[in-house]
Amino acid sequence: MNYTKDLRIFLSDTEIQNDAHFLKLRTHYCGLVEVLYEGVSKTSDPLQWMPFQARKAAFTLMEEWCGYAANQAQIRQREEQMRRSMLDREVDMGHKNQASAAHEIERRDLRTAALSAMAALCAGPVSITTDSKVLLQFDVRRMLSWIDSIFETPSDRTHAIGRRALTNLLIHNREHPYLLDRAIEMCYLSKSAKALESYFEVVTQVLTHHEQYTLPFWKVLSAGLYTLGHEHSGIRMKSARLLRTLEAREQKNSKLQDLDISISDKTIAVYKLAQFETSRRLAKQHSELAFLVFSQFSYYFKDLQPDHQRNMVAAMLPWVQTVELQVNADGGPTANSYMLLVNMFEITVRCGNALHNEIQALWQALATGPYGGNVQLILNFIINLCLDKREQNYVDFSKQIVVHLSSTPAGLKVVEFLLMQINPRSMVSEKREPAAPPPDAANLPYLADLSALLPSSNKQVCKLKNSYEQSLTKSVRVRPWTDLSDPTGGSYGIAY
Repeated sequence: MNYTKDLRIFLSDTEIQNDAHFLKLRTHYCGLVEVLYEGVSKTSDPLQWMPFQARKAAFTLMEEWCGYAANQAQIRQREEQMRRSMLDREVDMGHKNQASAAHEIERRDLRTAALSAMAALCAGPVSITTDSKVLLQFDVRRMLSWIDSIFETPSDRTHAIGRRALTNLLIHNREHPYLLDRAIEMCYLSKSAKALESYFEVVTQVLTHHEQYTLPFWKVLSAGLYTLGHEHSGIRMKSARLLRTLEAREQKNSKLQDLDISISDKTIAVYKLAQFETSRRLAKQHSELAFLVFSQFSYYFKDLQPDHQRNMVAAMLPWVQTVELQVNADGGPTANSYMLLVNMFEITVRCGNALHNEIQALWQALATGPYGGNVQLILNFIINLCLDKREQNYVDFSKQIVVHLSSTPAGLKVVEFLLMQINPRSMVSEKREPAAPPPDAANLPYLADLSALLPSSNKQVCKLKNSYEQSLTKSVRVRPWTDLSDPTGGSYGIAY
């Protein structure tokens, strides 16, 4: 340890950092620190041999050599100066080419050795409090950004090192659940399929092999259902196994193993149907988690590409169908119901044009479920929303929702409800304060902010008290299927 400490101080010197002759020494230093730390970690008191600060200092020094540092532009400039300085000492052109090739090999070896040693150093706490009550900690955001950069590369070898680093980080820091939350988040937001695969493999490995690592079931359930629709069969099978394993720990069984063959199939129509069926079975078995699962999905929905949003809708639909919207003592929606309606409205505004059929399916799923009172609560919500916001934009999107609802079996009730709102009393203008969201809604994973969703103006663009009901009613047209002279009054259908 004393030797590695002296060597670290020596290699940290500015002149030594700029000298190409010490590239091999840096590589050997990285290898020494890696095996030394792995050996020290097997002792009863690792901090006695390698203090927290020594581990952090070694990690920080190697960060400048691994090729994925935050200040990579400055490091590349220094490396280029180092290379030119070395070549300037060579007179013969043939020697220059050989020296340049040898330098590049040494630089590549150093990067690999530094990455591997840093992955080993991740196998420890990211923060400790000393006996004198001083908090020592790594820059965790910087470490997570470093792992992100590793997973953005196409190299299989580099990805393997990145997975080892992330696994070590998660296993040795169970008291910091946000690390695993971040890994799960990247299963939604990774820019490439290869990065998503690496993140999901680590999450699967940690949750499967380390039962003491607890996480709310609905968080893993949501991520698993989303990745179940991925184009890579390997990711789908890992997702299916993870869902079965964690559901068994919940002491429930949705018989998901029956769908394994369909999930592994290469035909899109087959595995997409299997994803929907898996989600349907889980929604039936765990209906009490419906609001949490939907809130978690809607948190990431707006940040996904349209193809991935369609994938998420397939997983969302069965959960939306199980939802019963409810009102509280004041007559307004409960926290869960408010969250679902607000988030659905946000999804409609953001994606209504690009994903018209999918958004329509979500609203219709909410209206055609086993709970008939959902339609009236939806209409009450959008009408009150228009009156609170007093903006034409909200009316326009509300009209879209009315059209979606009108094509369901409850379509006649939609028209009847809107016609009932057109009466002298409801057209009398009154001042009203916008209704505040239920306070408990803030405790859910995600609640959309409608005030930041649509642009608003100082003018009251629409005469809402006089026109909002007519505007919504014009979105659908009542057409008699039978003669109105029929004594029964005829039955009505909805036409676009």
